[in-house]
Amino acid sequence: MKALLLMTFIFVLPFAILGQKSVSELKPAHAIALRDFLDSNSEYSFLSEVVYDHEYLKDLRKIKGKNYKPYYMVGDFNQDKILDFAILLKKEGKPVFENQSEPHDYSYPMALVIFTGNKNGTFRKAFLKNETMPYVMFLDWTVEKQKRLFYAMDGGLGGTALTPVGKGFIAETIYHDPH
Repeated sequence: MKALLLMTFIFVLPFAILGQKSVSELKPAHAIALRDFLDSNSEYSFLSEVVYDHEYLKDLRKIKGKNYKPYYMVGDFNQDKILDFAILLKKEGKPVFENQSEPHDYSYPMALVIFTGNKNGTFRKAFLKNETMPYVMFLDWTVEKQKRLFYAMDGGLGGTALTPVGKGFIAETIYHDPH
């Protein structure tokens, strides 16, 4: 029996360390909001961290912490004192060859979706932006005094910052050194 438990631990541990592999690994209220979104928008699907380049993810986690999830972030993005969440998703479509170095050779149809929190604990989609990007994208905060949600390609010095405006967000390209 001990041998079986040890073998189970050895085989399961590496997958647990790899990160999120399904919607069920999100916070429960976030999972509900995302499932509702995916049910009504069939061209989108959950983007598992298993597609993330292992070495890039390892380097990111050295900087951001071992539990860092590059495709999922929780924070008060619209500054209303209620937690929101953002997630990068896969979108239907074919990859585009970019002729750059691995893992940047291909860009894939993806989308950033921001869900803002309500006082009753539910969430609503407040922002959706479709992009063609490599899988080595990540979510973070800008380094400005008034922090904003930011997404960029690992290894790059530029990206897109999201500024809250009304009930939505405006995306703007900015320079940012995340390290």
